[in-house]
Amino acid sequence: MKTILSCIFCLLAICVDAQLTGNQGIGAYAGGGFGEITPQMQQDQKNREMAEAAKLLNGHIYRRVNGQIVNLLASGQTVFGDVESVEDGVIVLDEPTFGGNGPLRRFAFTNYQGEVVSHKFVEARVVRAGTYRLGSEPIVLWDCGVLLSPKEEQQKLQEVNYARKAQQKILDDAAHLRNSIIQSNAFIHLLPHATNGQVWAQTSLAIRYLKGQGCETNQTQAVYWFQKAAAQGDLEASNYLEKINFASTNAASATTP
Repeated sequence: MKTILSCIFCLLAICVDAQLTGNQGIGAYAGGGFGEITPQMQQDQKNREMAEAAKLLNGHIYRRVNGQIVNLLASGQTVFGDVESVEDGVIVLDEPTFGGNGPLRRFAFTNYQGEVVSHKFVEARVVRAGTYRLGSEPIVLWDCGVLLSPKEEQQKLQEVNYARKAQQKILDDAAHLRNSIIQSNAFIHLLPHATNGQVWAQTSLAIRYLKGQGCETNQTQAVYWFQKAAAQGDLEASNYLEKINFASTNAASATTP
């Protein structure tokens, strides 16, 4: 009887929880609580994986694979297993099986740089290199890549740095052009409003003339529109005129013998 009452109490508790959490109940823990994977969690996991991969490469992310220099950090993947045997410089590994269940799967590493001991667990950053024939069994072959000479590595890093700077310049130029177009459009938009006596447009137009935003720098036009706005009581325009007059007075004093 006590068992039955306990079950009924648990069911009632779950129902109440479902009402309090918007009819989600304990399912919220699986769908939107502890089990939810957010974009930030995914990014954090990716950052951890990249950090571990960088450790495997020991700072030498560029390797020679099939005659080409490859960025193993960016284009490789991490593969691991237990050493089974070494044949002609190729390491045959067994994929770890958890609990000893399932068929044993083999694969191979070439150009592995670390210590090789039978049954030792090894891990490397690799790219797919084709198939290796283990007797009559074809198995996947992974290439760890060949280290570059210090001169080659330095040259490659300089090339990448140059390409990165060139790409950044393209992005900066595009942003500058986009900003120029926006400023130009704003200037064109302000002109008729300023001409019609809108004080906010007169001050904004004067600032653009003063700073060359959307037009060539023209202090004469800037003063003209600041004066128009100041005449209508615009405090910002008056402050700009005071600054311009002060700068002009100082410049004239500096050139007077």
